Amino acid sequence: MRTVTARTLCLHARWPALVLVASIAAPAFANDAPILSQMQAIDLSSRVARQVPGVTDLVIAPMPYEAANLRWVTLFKRNTGDGFIVTLDESTGEICALFEHQDKCAAEGSASDEIAKAKAVAKASEEARLHPPPDLEDLWLTVLLKIAPSKAPSPGGFGSTWYVSVSTGAEKPVDLPATAIAKAQIPGIKIFPASAAPSATVGSAVTQGEYHIGIGLPLKRPDGNYDVTYSYYCGVVCAASMTAVMSHDHWGWHLISSRMNWIS
Repeated sequence: MRTVTARTLCLHARWPALVLVASIAAPAFANDAPILSQMQAIDLSSRVARQVPGVTDLVIAPMPYEAANLRWVTLFKRNTGDGFIVTLDESTGEICALFEHQDKCAAEGSASDEIAKAKAVAKASEEARLHPPPDLEDLWLTVLLKIAPSKAPSPGGFGSTWYVSVSTGAEKPVDLPATAIAKAQIPGIKIFPASAAPSATVGSAVTQGEYHIGIGLPLKRPDGNYDVTYSYYCGVVCAASMTAVMSHDHWGWHLISSRMNWIS
C-alpha cells in the first residue's frame, strides 16, 4: 500500500484533493462494501483508459474504493503527456476518463452488465450458503468425472495424482470428504484431500503434473439449473478455470454444458 500511495502522490501531485480524500477516508462499513472487486474495477477502467486518444503505454495506480461516493478511481500516467483518472461509479455503472480541469469525459464506458452479474453472483452465493443445494457429494463426483482424461494416465505419471478441495458454504474451502474419495473410482487417478498435498517451501514449486483441484459452491440460475465453477493448477504455466451448467433431479446431478473462463 505504501508503494501505491507514494506512486500516486508522485504521478498525480496535481490531484491533491483526490489523494487526500483517499488517504483519510474512514474504513467502509459492511453495507458500503464494493460490488466489484478491485481487479474487476482496474480491468474495466483500463479498457476505457485505452480508448483515450493518443494513449499507448500506461502506468496504473489504483486507489482504494470510495465508499462515500460509491466509486472506484484509478490513476493513469502516460509515457508522454498528461496523466488522467478513470472513475467507475457503481451506482450508475458509468465509467469516465477525465483529465484535470476538464468536465467532459475523454472516453466513456459502462460497467452496468458486470455490476448486475456481480450482484447476481453475490445473491446466489448467499442463497447457497443459507440453503445448500442437495447431494453435494454426487455433484463433486460428477465434476471430477468431467475433469478426468479420456485416457488413464500411467501410474505415477502426469495427472495421476489429484488433491481436491470443495466449497460447502463455509468461509473457506474444505477437503473433499473421505466418503467421496472412496466413491471416486477414476481409472489411473489417485485422489487425496487438498490438505494432504506436500507443503511448499522456500524455493520450491508445485510438482509438475500433480493436479490441485477446487470445486466451487453451486449457484442457482434463473432457469433452475446451477452454475458450478471449478479450477485446477498443475505446475508451472498449467492452470485453468471452468464453469459448468448442471441440473439436479431424483437421479442425481447432470452436466448440461461447460465453458472455459481462463487457461494458462
